[in-house]
Amino acid sequence: MRPEAEKQLQKLSEEDVEGLVDWMLTSGRVRGGKPGTGLGI
Repeated sequence: MRPEAEKQLQKLSEEDVEGLVDWMLTSGRVRGGKPGTGLGI
């Protein structure tokens, strides 16, 4: 899933937020890390 920038904040559901978090953890990266690696939490 890619984050949807076009969706209005008032229309976000809990599922949308969970999907964004999942996307960030799998497709994001730590500062200075290799692009495409997961976020370090």
